[in-house]
Amino acid sequence: MSYRKFLSIFLFIIFIFAAVNFSIWHIWTQKILTRDDYFITGDLTRLGYVSHLIQPRTNDIDLPKQHFLKLDTTLSYELLTIGDSFSQGHSGGKNRYYQDYIASSLNWNVLSIEQFPSTKNYIETIIALSNNGFLEKYKIKYILLESTQRRVVERLSKTEDYNLSISLKDVESFYEHQEEHNFALPPLSPINNGNFKFISYSLLYHFSDRAFFSDVHQVKLDKPLFSIDSGKELLYYPL
Repeated sequence: MSYRKFLSIFLFIIFIFAAVNFSIWHIWTQKILTRDDYFITGDLTRLGYVSHLIQPRTNDIDLPKQHFLKLDTTLSYELLTIGDSFSQGHSGGKNRYYQDYIASSLNWNVLSIEQFPSTKNYIETIIALSNNGFLEKYKIKYILLESTQRRVVERLSKTEDYNLSISLKDVESFYEHQEEHNFALPPLSPINNGNFKFISYSLLYHFSDRAFFSDVHQVKLDKPLFSIDSGKELLYYPL
């Protein structure tokens, strides 16, 4: 085989490879693997590359009262919440914060906080807020601690330091400048291994409810139980 013929074949293969990846990306996987305030897909759809179950939703809030993401030192708060991505509204969509429903239905001031940096878990953060007078100063009546199930034992079964002390000034300064943490996916180029996973999973889900290699199971239900078009299909991630 001549050098010119070999080069022509090589370039043709590269062209086909790039063209196939660009096509798969722009038609399917871009919708699965990108996320912004106007197009949010669920985690299970993304992890399983299940394109036909995508239900894009936009971030929108229309409840009459919203919770506080930053501490306002002039207010008191009936409820303090602390938790992971669910408490931080990462699920996306309309009225994505459960704290807003509580604030609106009960007309409460609800403050959402993150774990204080020098504490090892949510419990120690609450202990520190109790010891330095934060809870008393802001008249906190209730505390709601939220955690995903798979990390409950890790987060809540440690030996705590009930004498932990962090200055009230440091805590107030931190929570006054607390920023909202929006969930973001890493940027990807049109040529990525997600395109291969999409093709392989799409084929293999016909033979296995977890496509043999996927962490996400896809099963058919006897009757529709969900409000989306594909209401008879269920995705789940076994623990």
